[in-house]
Amino acid sequence: MSISSRRVRLAKGLYCKFKHNGTAKLDVEWDPRPPRAPFHRSVWGKYKAARDSFIADIAHQIGGDVVRVDCEGVVVIHPAATDDFGQ
Repeated sequence: MSISSRRVRLAKGLYCKFKHNGTAKLDVEWDPRPPRAPFHRSVWGKYKAARDSFIADIAHQIGGDVVRVDCEGVVVIHPAATDDFGQ
């Protein structure tokens, strides 16, 4: 199964959708709109956890590490682990 997008609930009435089209770019769509800066800590934490989980699933799909570069620095994200059944 190809992972190309994932919608995540971050708070009541606030969602984001991560999209990957096979390039080195990760797009994010906000519903209903991006929250005002600065993000509330809980929203920012949920956003980063969901983003990194999505990237780890992409790394698993391609069979290798993915490097995330953003305002917080450079991080190597390893493929998501599989369960005992190879899924």
